[in-house]
Amino acid sequence: MFDSTASVRSFGTACLSSSTRLRRLGHAERLALAGQVMAEVAYEVGTPLYSIAGHVELLRREAPATEGLRRRLDSSTASSRG
Repeated sequence: MFDSTASVRSFGTACLSSSTRLRRLGHAERLALAGQVMAEVAYEVGTPLYSIAGHVELLRREAPATEGLRRRLDSSTASSRG
């Protein structure tokens, strides 16, 4: 004999797990997209900082060795390293 209550329950469970899977998939896709955006932003910010750090290093090597300039160059590279 056909048990309609059990069938409805089974169908409801299948739909719930399907909607749960879709919700989790959507969440995972949003997290992946956020990760990609953050990586691109980090790259775009990091590239100019590396360029600036390289120029500071060149200044340190080639600029006249005054104490005040050396101290400022040393502090700028120390702060850019984190």
